[in-house]
Amino acid sequence: MKQLNAKIVIVGFNHHFGHNRQGNYEYMYQLGHKYHFEVEEIPEQDIHNETVSSTIIRKALLEGNIQRANAYLDHYYAAKGRAEKNENLSDQMGLELYNLIIDEPEKLIPPDGVYAVNIDHPGGYCKAMLMVNNWEIRNNNLSSDIRIRLHPVNPGLRIHDLDVTCNFHKKIRDGINHQQAEGLKKQLLNDLNAIHQLIY
Repeated sequence: MKQLNAKIVIVGFNHHFGHNRQGNYEYMYQLGHKYHFEVEEIPEQDIHNETVSSTIIRKALLEGNIQRANAYLDHYYAAKGRAEKNENLSDQMGLELYNLIIDEPEKLIPPDGVYAVNIDHPGGYCKAMLMVNNWEIRNNNLSSDIRIRLHPVNPGLRIHDLDVTCNFHKKIRDGINHQQAEGLKKQLLNDLNAIHQLIY
């Protein structure tokens, strides 16, 4: 703690640490008294008669249940990264598609599917369609290669080479169903229309 120069340490109501997870709030409080820092414990949170924990939040995200995860968090789940224009895929799909390069290697990404998100970018905010999937079009067919794609709803918005934050609002559907470019294009246009109609 001397190296960190901590003034206050905040822990969850069921936080344990150290060897065999024997450390707890009481022990941290003793350390605080010894090394002169404050310790604050976050009380148990209860939403819809469910006790909220990091485990239950992760479970909701891994199941693609974005709205439930957001309720647990009391804010939108977000992912930050750099948007890089995918020229080849944009030309094939007729949409402005960007690769989202996540800047947090350990970031938990929801499962394959199409999501309604809000982009926070240097110019403001914009609705967008975000796709998480193990696909890449090569020779007019899909090949396995995990990617996160981003398409701003605003057709005039250009976010190439910009750092953006994607706030997840809702999962629109599960992963890709079509194996050909034309079928995929039609599917993405339907997804985009569904996002257009959402109020968020």
